[in-house]
Amino acid sequence: MSASPQPSWHADQLQGNPKRQARLWHLNSGVSVNSSTDLARMYWRRAVSDNLPERPVVLLTQSSLWDSILAKESYLKTPNVSTMSLLSANPDLLRSWGSLLLVQQWRWTEHAEAFLQALLDSGLPIEKTIWRTNANCPVTGKEAPFINMVSQKQANEARQKIAANQGLWRDVLLMDWRKDFNATSPGWCNGIHYSPLGYQTYIESLWDTLRK
Repeated sequence: MSASPQPSWHADQLQGNPKRQARLWHLNSGVSVNSSTDLARMYWRRAVSDNLPERPVVLLTQSSLWDSILAKESYLKTPNVSTMSLLSANPDLLRSWGSLLLVQQWRWTEHAEAFLQALLDSGLPIEKTIWRTNANCPVTGKEAPFINMVSQKQANEARQKIAANQGLWRDVLLMDWRKDFNATSPGWCNGIHYSPLGYQTYIESLWDTLRK
């Protein structure tokens, strides 16, 4: 969601957060590079050429928590915090609101495609392109329903685009980690991250995808 046009709520939680701002790539002039598409065009090609031997690249990419977590933080700062509680208590409303959010308000697929296009245009010698889905941590906490609703909608969008095999998504492989790993207890999650078991399934899912 940092690609242009970046929503104000995303900019507030990314560029407006000193810790996140410090983690962004900074040019020698001190200017930070905030846009995911600019990072794809400028940073990743340079990082690969500076740090790896010349060889075909397997591009594994995704867009999930840097969208949903920042949205959750922004919504919790609004006066109507009850929105989160309402969504947590009403699964049907959660699903319908999720479609409205991702498609109409965020235009998430357009941002994801702009990011993918920038990666494909980066000049990297890409042999395979893989888009992965995000698994379902966290499984507890008041933000869990919102985060998982967004991750599910993102996964469904990617699945449909890759299944259609058209345009930018032609020949893109799907690493469906969300389907391969379902965390069913808090012990499998470390907040929004994962236990060693979860990361083991990540490697297995990636390996299975690469063998397709």
